[in-house]
Amino acid sequence: MGVAKGKPRGLLATKQGEDMLGTYVPKIKGRGDESKQKRKRPTRLAEKLSEIRARLGLSQGDMVRRLGLEDELERDYISKYERGILEPPLHVLCAYADVANVFLDVLARDYLDLPDKLPSAKRHEGVKRRQSKS
Repeated sequence: MGVAKGKPRGLLATKQGEDMLGTYVPKIKGRGDESKQKRKRPTRLAEKLSEIRARLGLSQGDMVRRLGLEDELERDYISKYERGILEPPLHVLCAYADVANVFLDVLARDYLDLPDKLPSAKRHEGVKRRQSKS
């Protein structure tokens, strides 16, 4: 991992020396670049995070407070997570899952949908599996 100005390449921190608040998600430009990704990333994650906030009727600032992360997250990180620019760290994803009252795999697995009602009355209730395109 290369280092430039004290920050690991590919990660974004709010200020030098602070904890990382997300993993930068590079845009894939061609077939040759696909091998550079270290792991498969959920393609619907940003959409689901945005949907959770919208369905709860929260602003981005309100979402930070609802997640209980106001000491470490700023509003613009919510925007970057929802646009797919940054992938949230695991503890942030867990906070989203708690707020929506869904299992973490509902956020991480593209073939699972969010339940019709948020926050869900009980974990995983109302979750539908998408039909595979095979």
